[in-house]
Amino acid sequence: MSISCLLQEIEKKRNLMMLAANQYGFSAKITITYSQELDRLIAEYAKYSETVASPSKQPYSRSVVT
Repeated sequence: MSISCLLQEIEKKRNLMMLAANQYGFSAKITITYSQELDRLIAEYAKYSETVASPSKQPYSRSVVT
């Protein structure tokens, strides 16, 4: 999933969660489900961002200098 798609999914899920919270309450099962799904998306974004921001954590290939 591209970063722009991931950000769109985060925004969609946040909106769904807020709509559910306003309609059913913050402790409703559907609201909590959306919140957990949002948490997973945010964690995926954070992992991706950490990898991009920190090249030292990316796998590297050794090059042989001759």
